[in-house]
Amino acid sequence: MNTSSTITITKLQAARRQLRSAIELWFADDDPISIHTLAAAAHQIIHDLNRRNKGPAMMLDSKFIKDEYRKELASEIKHASNFMKHADRGKSGAAKTLEFNPESNEYFITFAIFGLEYLGENLGAEEIAFERWGIFQKPHLLTDAGKALFEQTFTVDQLDKIRGIPKHEFLETFRLLVRQTGAGTG
Repeated sequence: MNTSSTITITKLQAARRQLRSAIELWFADDDPISIHTLAAAAHQIIHDLNRRNKGPAMMLDSKFIKDEYRKELASEIKHASNFMKHADRGKSGAAKTLEFNPESNEYFITFAIFGLEYLGENLGAEEIAFERWGIFQKPHLLTDAGKALFEQTFTVDQLDKIRGIPKHEFLETFRLLVRQTGAGTG
């Protein structure tokens, strides 16, 4: 093998690239199976690194889940991704079909982003755009303090205009804003 064609990469770099690709596909309303495979793989690496660093609990090891149910819950959460990558393993391998809910992709992406923050990583434009899209589109999820911050930052007309940007245009619009202003990434 030609060594000039190899790439040296860390686990975290691999996870970030997988997550970035998953987010790009998600904004493009592209294939939900590919999005899930990438987002779940990124989440697993970030989850493992976070656990190794003794970071806060993430989706698969929440303190709010009783110990006796944790393994079952983790198995259920991983069921779709295991089905999509293994033909011969566990209940996922035995099944010939899967009823898949593409909305689960948002959870894997969201918790992977939380994990990056737990690891002290600066978020890139893609991760921030994903977070902002969620905030703009689902303001009911914000606390009163979060709503107040948005009301101080944006006028009602500005919020309506932002909410009116189609999902498939939002990421590129956000990237353009970041390039023009240098703001938006941390």
